[in-house]
Amino acid sequence: MVSALNLANLAYFTMQTEEKDVYMGNLSQFLQRQNATLQAELLELLNRLRIEFNYCFYCGCQYESADALISNCPGAEEEDH
Repeated sequence: MVSALNLANLAYFTMQTEEKDVYMGNLSQFLQRQNATLQAELLELLNRLRIEFNYCFYCGCQYESADALISNCPGAEEEDH
């Protein structure tokens, strides 16, 4: 059975150099958009954990209150830790 991935690989290897450059450029742009989307979703999730559950992913603990989170957690960003 031939998978879609194998067909994509076969199509890539049969392309001319110029076609490969366009294909790789399009793929790169697609992956950059996907990466930006995933980063935004991750930030949204981390903020939701902080706001709704008083949980800091980077500290690795849930605080009793928002005040305890603010007092004990160095910040919302990974660089703060």
